[in-house]
Amino acid sequence: MGADENRTIMDFVADGANQVDPEMILEERLVNEIIGQVLKNHLSLLEYAVITRFLQGYTAGEIEQEMGVGGLKVIDNARTRVKLNCGGSSMNTARY
Repeated sequence: MGADENRTIMDFVADGANQVDPEMILEERLVNEIIGQVLKNHLSLLEYAVITRFLQGYTAGEIEQEMGVGGLKVIDNARTRVKLNCGGSSMNTARY
């Protein structure tokens, strides 16, 4: 008789802290979609592209290189305009 034959199904189920809640996943996706739509409706294409990359963890240099825009000043200006359009100080995206 193997060691696993004496175990119950509950022995294989992870504790509650490690389980994924499908409802929370769906809620998070919905919130992210709504926020994305609001940003698309209120920002220029450049501002939207810059802020989504900042939120994904890109640095200004990485964004400038990926997008091929005219330097870090363009990226910084777009980020500043987003902060002004979205209420400012609560957006801490200055990661260089």
